Amino acid sequence: MGELCREIVAKNGYSDKITVIQGRAEDVTLPGNVRADVLISEWMGFYLLHESMLNSVIAARDRFLSPDGVMVPSTATLHMCPVALKDFQRSNFDYWKNVYGFDFSPALPSVKAARLSQPQIMSVKSTDCLSDPYLVIELDLMFVGVEDIRKIYAMPKFVINKNDLLHGFAVWFDVNFEGENPAILSTGPDAPSTHWCQTVIVLPDTLLVSKGETVECQLVMSQDDENPRRYNISVEIPEDEEDEDRMEDEEQAEMVEDYVDENVQEENAGDFRDSMQEAIQEALCKSN
Repeated sequence: MGELCREIVAKNGYSDKITVIQGRAEDVTLPGNVRADVLISEWMGFYLLHESMLNSVIAARDRFLSPDGVMVPSTATLHMCPVALKDFQRSNFDYWKNVYGFDFSPALPSVKAARLSQPQIMSVKSTDCLSDPYLVIELDLMFVGVEDIRKIYAMPKFVINKNDLLHGFAVWFDVNFEGENPAILSTGPDAPSTHWCQTVIVLPDTLLVSKGETVECQLVMSQDDENPRRYNISVEIPEDEEDEDRMEDEEQAEMVEDYVDENVQEENAGDFRDSMQEAIQEALCKSN
């Protein structure tokens, strides 16, 4: 890339104006040890911090940027929201129960293990979101340090805005460009799609949620000790809530999903969970 950049600079007649310095930000030096007026970097990865490129930006800022210099982008925020992923559920899991008329369900444990072992990069629709997003972290790139992003811990509380099934939690980021013509690059479900999409932590079990209830969880993102370019991500739901709402049986979960599809728009149907559980019991009795 450095050699190609030099060729492009020369091709356009700017060799006397632009100097390409090739190397790691942690290793190179500026001619005459001058300080930079602007530091521009596209360092953002999936869920903002994937690949930990911000560490190199921080190193470049501390080594090269003048005290009154400008960071571009200037701030970054990370957001989180519970989501319903019915299309994902059907195409990745339900699909194996009927593959051109054949039952491939023995493959399900392996498929689920692969999908749940790491976050999924996918496009989430705004209609999939089950609450307002939670601000996990906000970074001022002029002042953030490597210790600030080594481990991120949050305890979000989400107020569910509709009766539905909760399949996981989506995270995305926004970065802000300050100045005379400020701008925001958003990778959220409401924004135009980008190659970052959204990052989704899929839960091992489907949870039934009702409009107005509160869902709490614990999010931990930490740089891996052996590979700092990698983050380990975990989401935990308090045990009492998890035990109360978990759909443990696959057949029962399918009944719940069918019930939600038919009744989710009925806002005045009374206690949604109670009526749903009654429907499950009735269906189970009929099947037996």
